[in-house]
Amino acid sequence: MEYSNSCGVILKFVVVGGGLAGLATAYSLKKAGHDVLILEKSDGTQRSSGSVPSSPNMTKVLKSWGLESTLDTIAQACTRVNFLHAESGEFLGALTAAVLDIVKKDSVAGFVFLQHCQLHDILLELCLQEGVEIHYNVSVSALEPEEGCIMLEDGGKICADLVVAADGFHSILRSYVTEEDPEEELESEAKIVLFRTTIPIARMHQHQSLQGLGTLEDWDWWMGDGYVVRCSVTNDGQDYTVVLVHPYHGPVDSNTMEWRQAPNTKSYGVDITKLDGRLRKLFRLSNNLTARVYTSPRAAESLVCPCSRVILVGEAAHPVIPGGYHATAMGFEDAETLGSLFARIQDRDQIARITTAYDEIRLPRATYVHEYEIGYQGVLKAAQGPVQQIRDQRMRQLGAFNTGAEIDEDMILEGWGGELMLITHDASEKVEDWWGQYGASIMKPASTYSLPDVQSMRISIAENTTSASPSVSCFAIPV
Repeated sequence: MEYSNSCGVILKFVVVGGGLAGLATAYSLKKAGHDVLILEKSDGTQRSSGSVPSSPNMTKVLKSWGLESTLDTIAQACTRVNFLHAESGEFLGALTAAVLDIVKKDSVAGFVFLQHCQLHDILLELCLQEGVEIHYNVSVSALEPEEGCIMLEDGGKICADLVVAADGFHSILRSYVTEEDPEEELESEAKIVLFRTTIPIARMHQHQSLQGLGTLEDWDWWMGDGYVVRCSVTNDGQDYTVVLVHPYHGPVDSNTMEWRQAPNTKSYGVDITKLDGRLRKLFRLSNNLTARVYTSPRAAESLVCPCSRVILVGEAAHPVIPGGYHATAMGFEDAETLGSLFARIQDRDQIARITTAYDEIRLPRATYVHEYEIGYQGVLKAAQGPVQQIRDQRMRQLGAFNTGAEIDEDMILEGWGGELMLITHDASEKVEDWWGQYGASIMKPASTYSLPDVQSMRISIAENTTSASPSVSCFAIPV
């Protein structure tokens, strides 16, 4: 990725959070010409064995960053999405390549799966190659937004021009932008637990009942009453990743809201005896089950604090309801947007206007995705009744297309038009469009608002461095 614009002033960014969104944002800002420091609370050695769906909007960003040949090597293409009842096991229908081509026809990038650990390491390498500084084992305790200063649990303090909050779904920095009460989040009645496990395909296929699962380019969605199970092949066809998204009625604390090893689903109060026998067997074969509890997310009213010094990205910006697949891609869109905007800055007095541009570009998108996810997940998890009947009827029509019936393009687009809008989004193009309309006003002489110059990041920690609402169709389902 080489931005066509050249920044006229080098800013100091601190990115809080070294996950996928944090690494992607740090890389994008560094390529834009700025100094970037990442603060990560873990020791940096933990890696997830799960898979990451990369829809075309995310794949497009990765390719623009020069990773096309890497994706050709490590990515697993998805050419078929199967829909099944989680309890009866009934196969309802599938989105095959022919149908997917209609939905994705405006996108040049593909829909692929990546191993989370591989993607993380690739982004980390990109950051280090560009000179991003990373500090591990650093916990943030508070923030002084007006000063752009981060207070650390060890008593240290770091100041910079801008702070990027990339600290995830249960972000501790989000409240400095949204003014939400974090304690109210813990009291939310709508809670979800995600279980995740990875099973070797060879081990799985030793069981005759499971031999029909694990087809290389398939994505299996099992829909239950209030829950959903997603399964996909990763690691070059060697592993099968299973994710169960289920309501949770237990206590919530800092431990349950982090990924933890789980002995079984019962330890979180989830009974899987109602699941199809194949799904139950998959969980019995698991020896690496992990779980995490999420509270009901709220859509943010702004992604930038009033003083224009704190910016939200990734799940800190838009904690999409768990169970979908858009959250990761949104983080990459945020990263590309920030990098593209700050590559154009020519004067420190333009910071507030650049951050406003980010907010104006990304907030409508974040709001749309948030509401859309709620709508289609409600359909996926529909209980027995009219909504489920309509959903199943539509999916059976997909089955007819797969047996040779003529594909009704209008019907496909009626049902999946929302998905088309989501997965063909081009973050870089949106910046170009916005800049074409309003960029000239940003480049005018400075307004009365300006930020103090931060000559250098003042660091006092122990050295540990490694150099608009959518219309959701009654059968809107992911592709």
